[in-house]
Amino acid sequence: MKRPVWVDGAWKWHGSRWTWEPGGWVDLPDNRVYAPPTLVYLSDGNLHWFAGAWRDKHTRAVVRPAH
Repeated sequence: MKRPVWVDGAWKWHGSRWTWEPGGWVDLPDNRVYAPPTLVYLSDGNLHWFAGAWRDKHTRAVVRPAH
């Protein structure tokens, strides 16, 4: 059974510019999870941005479900 989940909108970098990807309700596909965007301090002291992404059960990136 699919269940709707809310995914926040976010700014995405597309090679040469930022574009807004709107949020919305999506049906959560089977065996998929959403890893939200996060900021992490790396061991070298640098701050790194990891964009949100949809993942399968093997943590491989998959295409965002349509909403």
